[in-house]
Amino acid sequence: MATQEPKKTSIPEDIQIETTGDLEAVDVSGEKVENGGRDWTDKEEKVLVRRIDWRLLPMLCIVLGLSLIDRTNISSAYVIGMGDDLQMKKMMPGAVFILSSWYTKFEMARKITIYIMVAMIGNAFGGILAYAFSRISVGDGIFSRGWRWIYIIEGILTVVGGAAAFFLLGDFPEKSKWLTTRQRHIASKRLKLDGDHGEYRHVTGSEAWHYILDWKLLVYSLLYMMSNSSIYSVAFFSPIIISDGMGFDYSTTLLLTSPPWAFCIIMSIAGAYLSDKYRLRWPPATLTYATNNTPNLNKRGVTTAVIISAGAIGGVLGGTIFRSQDAPMYLPGMWATIAMQMANICLITFMTFYFKHMNKLADEGRVSTLEGPDQWGDLLPDLYWNQTTVAIMAARTPALPVLDLFRLDGKNAVITGANSGIGSCMAIALAEAGANIIIIQIPNDPETITKDALAKLPVETSVYDCDLTEVDSIRKTVAEIAERDSRTIDILVNCAGVSGHRPALEVDDEFRERIFKVDMTATYVMTQEVGRRMIARGKGGKILNVSSLAALRAFKNISAYAGAKGAVNQFTSAFANEWAQHNIQVNCLCPRYV
Repeated sequence: MATQEPKKTSIPEDIQIETTGDLEAVDVSGEKVENGGRDWTDKEEKVLVRRIDWRLLPMLCIVLGLSLIDRTNISSAYVIGMGDDLQMKKMMPGAVFILSSWYTKFEMARKITIYIMVAMIGNAFGGILAYAFSRISVGDGIFSRGWRWIYIIEGILTVVGGAAAFFLLGDFPEKSKWLTTRQRHIASKRLKLDGDHGEYRHVTGSEAWHYILDWKLLVYSLLYMMSNSSIYSVAFFSPIIISDGMGFDYSTTLLLTSPPWAFCIIMSIAGAYLSDKYRLRWPPATLTYATNNTPNLNKRGVTTAVIISAGAIGGVLGGTIFRSQDAPMYLPGMWATIAMQMANICLITFMTFYFKHMNKLADEGRVSTLEGPDQWGDLLPDLYWNQTTVAIMAARTPALPVLDLFRLDGKNAVITGANSGIGSCMAIALAEAGANIIIIQIPNDPETITKDALAKLPVETSVYDCDLTEVDSIRKTVAEIAERDSRTIDILVNCAGVSGHRPALEVDDEFRERIFKVDMTATYVMTQEVGRRMIARGKGGKILNVSSLAALRAFKNISAYAGAKGAVNQFTSAFANEWAQHNIQVNCLCPRYV
């Protein structure tokens, strides 16, 4: 990297170059940062995900495990004697929504599996724990019966775990105080890049009803209802079937309920790993299938609640499948369970081919969007539905040969205000495209973050000091750039600026002139001087003037700033019209305050 030593030039102390961006967005670690809007390294993301894992999953799993141990032990308590004593006859939506608000599409299957695996562990060891607790007997009264101790001990653990979860579970990523500012930025942005759209807000009744009427939600609900029906029937009735149908005593019955769930754990982990690794949501996943294909955060909240509610209905059905009169073979219950699983396979196969068909239509340009009306916040152009190989894609990335058309190898780009904010990001982006970078900075600017980042790229970088409040200094600097080794200027980005808030009647001459000189006059003169040389060379060029949203909308207490930026908009249009014949494109960018 070739760097020119700063020149000593005086500048008023109150002149400050405007910073319009978050410098955390610039990677200077030297590690590769992927394209597509990512501004963090793979290492940073792994550290973040690991931290989320240790904070979120353990508490969710503990609460689920505690709730399921006592729930599934109803049948265990029954075979021990609860049915005789009581004269009896034969947290899920929030957790899934929280997980989908923290993890990307192809992390969800593994995380939900870990979460659900706790339920299987609870079912696997619930019988063993129930057996241990059932051996407790105190006195000759009501506490002498072991089944009561199952609920006393597990109930106490559930209350304690629920209270702890209230304080330990995190909020949404952007509001979680246990993450650093940088980690909150990464956690939020990686979800947006993954296809999340919008921030969560309270959903109105009309919005919820609109989401519920989506026919795909009915299919997702049926899938989960039928899956849950089989799960609940096994959880509720396996001890009774083993005891009453097979004739084992209660101790053996409780121990024999564990092996099937242990096998389920192994199969679930394998399925989730393959699903995320190879980006498959068909055939294995149901909950992940729905959350992956619902990008809108508010709609996902409603969708998850409806699906889990349907799962509860499946639990009700599961509680009626195995009837006592069907003992010992329970054939009607067996056939009903098999039929529901076959229906599941048919439905999810239909949905997969439907999604593939819609994606094909989108590729051919025959449909403009794959989601509903924009008034509900879920109109998402270029949105791909997840099916066999591709999950939600917020944008279709062009193939590399197309990107090659936009390479800037050998071009020279002059950038003012390049040491911070938008200017810094512009400099690094142009350098990554192959352009040599010429930074124009305030004299003796100590900021090095942009220069450090550029030093790691295979381009030439030069630095020139310039007092942007002095027209002569601007003209002299441009002349020096042009004269050095007969260097040409192909690109100019005017990004330097100053801002200040003051009521209109309190704007004095010094305050006004400071803003006008840097924001308006410097931009005009820089455009004029660079454009003069582009025209003389006869090979065209690109000029980008960074203005502001304040030039287009009325805001209080920035009359001087708005006036200067408004002038930038107007003379940019004039330059563009006048220089179009020379193949020089002059454009204006009007960002909000970043």
